[in-house]
Amino acid sequence: MVIKEPDETFYHVLHSKQDGRWHLKAGNEAGSVASYPSKEAAIEEATRLAQLLKNQKRHVIVHKTNGAFEDVKHFDEIENG
Repeated sequence: MVIKEPDETFYHVLHSKQDGRWHLKAGNEAGSVASYPSKEAAIEEATRLAQLLKNQKRHVIVHKTNGAFEDVKHFDEIENG
């Protein structure tokens, strides 16, 4: 179980069986931020968005087609000043 801290953002890369595309979802938002034809494109965009955020922990969680976790990338550096 992942416990969210106050200054944390999660991006999930998930496959949709309905449209066959890879979706980027931010945190607990109901819908997708965007969808992509390939897993790699969705991971690239999730990583780019995570790196834009400052002063908080960011995580990109990549899921397998069955929904299970495949990989988690952490961007934990918090800038001071």
